[in-house]
Amino acid sequence: MGNPRLTSAFSRYDGFKAFSLICAVVAFTMLLVAAASRGGVHELENLVSQLWLSFISAYWITHPVLLLISILGLLAVGPLNLLQPLFDRVVPQQQASLPADDEFDSRLRTVNVLLLSVLAALVAVTVPALHLGIHRWTRILAISLAAGAGLSSYYAAFVRPARRSELRPLASFHFPTSLSFDVASMGGEAREVARELSAYREIRAISPVSERAQKFLKSGKDNMSWGGYAHFFQELSRYFGIVASRITLHENTTAALRHALGLVLDDGSRVVTTDMEYGSVKALIKDLVPSDQVTTIEGHARLMASNLTSRSLEDEVIERTKNLAATDGRIVVIISHIFYESALQIDVASLADELKSCGENVVLVMDGAQAGGNVDVGKDILDRCHFYAVSGHKWLLSTPTIGILTHRPRLLQASGIDSDSALGIRRPFATFDFDMEGDYSRQSIDIEPLVSLNAMLQEFNGVGASNVAEHNRRLAEQFASNVTRLGGRIVTPEISNGIVSVRFDHSDRLRDELERVENVTCQKLDKDILRFSFHYYMSSSDVNRLTSAIQRSLRRLRAPGLRERFGRGR
Repeated sequence: MGNPRLTSAFSRYDGFKAFSLICAVVAFTMLLVAAASRGGVHELENLVSQLWLSFISAYWITHPVLLLISILGLLAVGPLNLLQPLFDRVVPQQQASLPADDEFDSRLRTVNVLLLSVLAALVAVTVPALHLGIHRWTRILAISLAAGAGLSSYYAAFVRPARRSELRPLASFHFPTSLSFDVASMGGEAREVARELSAYREIRAISPVSERAQKFLKSGKDNMSWGGYAHFFQELSRYFGIVASRITLHENTTAALRHALGLVLDDGSRVVTTDMEYGSVKALIKDLVPSDQVTTIEGHARLMASNLTSRSLEDEVIERTKNLAATDGRIVVIISHIFYESALQIDVASLADELKSCGENVVLVMDGAQAGGNVDVGKDILDRCHFYAVSGHKWLLSTPTIGILTHRPRLLQASGIDSDSALGIRRPFATFDFDMEGDYSRQSIDIEPLVSLNAMLQEFNGVGASNVAEHNRRLAEQFASNVTRLGGRIVTPEISNGIVSVRFDHSDRLRDELERVENVTCQKLDKDILRFSFHYYMSSSDVNRLTSAIQRSLRRLRAPGLRERFGRGR
């Protein structure tokens, strides 16, 4: 049965094969530990592919020297994975970078899966090959395919990583995964965040106010990105490019804006805002300011009719403010940096400079919930705003919920507002100088958003906020170009960030079809608008997958016999 020479070759190396099996088990254990330490289940798909490739290689290679090389190669992957977290801490974060060409990485993955597929097909013809006596050629071909797939896997995993913290590992396309284009649902899915939270939960398992947990919050722990509370504020300072004393933390963005408005509003204050603000911000203004003291710029209807640009909106805000500035009293301008529904983006620097000419009684409060982590929000912008609020759990991808508020002391003082009051927050961990030695054990506050935000800040600081912003915008442009060919109508043609809002006929049914059949999540806004957010963990291939999913869904909805079914009850 089979080829006598091949059977003889295996029988002479029984001891060597036993040694090979032991080495393979050790390698499997090392890789499993590495997977657990670097992201849990996110690494397992890649792990299975690597092990399958290596075991198949070992089975086909009968020469002891070549078999030993194959085993050593497998064993080498384990230490590399185990040493990678240490390497990430030793090497300065600034060396990390986003890929210059996502398509190259996509092609590399395609080559890898083709090699693995051919190797699988070769295994399927193992028995006929042995009986036909052509095992030598099949063995040589298997070795070549295994080596090619192994090299491409190694290159993609270590030499040219798409990102140091890719959400989906190399082999994830073997098993279709969900795609979320709603940043509000992304918190906690990043590998860094999962690893940090797992370690923190282990520390606080006995008691969140134990001595061990408090020591962790104050000083951090080795092999974790959390270096203590002071280090966390240093990361915040580094990301925004301002001193830590200008930053305060709040429950969410709305709470941050409430704190800011509580400091700048008085009985005679008048507010200039738009009807395109987020719902909770509208409710906040309604709660704090009498309606006759609020000037609301009607922009939504014009935007839906494609008759509104960011420049025209800025001009109208400036004109309304100048008209009010002629009278006594403080004028507070509350406006979004990026409007959540349309992705319309305000030029904050230009707007702030124009408002400054209206007088020192004009106060600018910016809602940057859709901006931080989406576009580059740095010192140049923050220095021009009295207050600027950011969400930590949206585009910055922390776990919910956390709001970040920055202020400019010099501008506040010039407007007659006590800048020290901006730091007067009775909430633990809200300011850079919070007394860690004090008794805060009875005050309830969730630390997980801080721990997870710290991990993401280190990632963003390493890559660079401007690089992340360019990455987001480029993906949005790619999608806008693709979706217009499918009949979608872009709400805001000027793509300047990672948000694309698209008008479709029967968009609610399209969204249901995407979620139910294609496993794609997006946001439903107006009656016929879907919003897609392209963030740090997205790639060009994700945009293409989304485009194909929309195309298939539209085809199903427009198919004969389905249109009437979907049209019932409209």
